[in-house]
Amino acid sequence: MTRTMTVDVGGELRHYVESLVDSGHYKSTSDVLKDSLRLLRETQSISKIEHLRQLIEEGEASGEPLLWTADSFLKTVA
Repeated sequence: MTRTMTVDVGGELRHYVESLVDSGHYKSTSDVLKDSLRLLRETQSISKIEHLRQLIEEGEASGEPLLWTADSFLKTVA
């Protein structure tokens, strides 16, 4: 089901979107916005992956792993 959404991007971005359509790079303003949102989603996903990689590196650099059991953990918090 297609739903219409009204978006105010401001004058500068509106002119840019119109220039992309006028140049033939895109068929419509909707195509420009869809492509832009896909790229934003991809960029955010890449950023999350990089953050996870950083956390893994920090964990690996933190030293040797310690033996962990639920029982020993519960004793320390009880």
